[in-house]
Amino acid sequence: EKLSILQFTAGDLFRRLPHGKVVIRFPVDIGKLLRYLDVKREQSELEITITHICLKAIALTLTQVPSMNGHIIMGRFYPNPNSSKGVDLSLLLDVSDKDSVVVNLVDVDKKPLEFLSDEIQTRAAALRAAWPSLSTTPAAKNPFLLTLPDSISSYLSRWLFFLEGQLRVNF
Repeated sequence: EKLSILQFTAGDLFRRLPHGKVVIRFPVDIGKLLRYLDVKREQSELEITITHICLKAIALTLTQVPSMNGHIIMGRFYPNPNSSKGVDLSLLLDVSDKDSVVVNLVDVDKKPLEFLSDEIQTRAAALRAAWPSLSTTPAAKNPFLLTLPDSISSYLSRWLFFLEGQLRVNF
């Protein structure tokens, strides 16, 4: 049974796939896209990338297919209750050779590509500059983490860092 992208919802898709992951591969001629990027870079003097264009395309697609806008918890799909307000996306930014941080981008569908690109680059630069002091904070404040094996301590330290930022508390 063939379905077009507009004929199924995310719930249908995740019921068919055991882990809720979708991997779609198809060849694409990106010659026109690369020429478009060159023009945009020249006009804006920003380093606009394919990643920025993909984020914008995903956001615009989610506005056209709101049944795909949501998240999965414990194998169940939950639609985004705020999908009419705008599309927020999360992006994983590398802040060091071995560390990454999740950054939430708000109203991606409504922002011009140049603004989105500038926002991502500005936030990435700020996080990378501050990372040496931020990355050691949870373990330094919590000696319990130092007693755990490195693999567990590293994982818990990242979660504590994330929670501190989200909840604005110190552990």
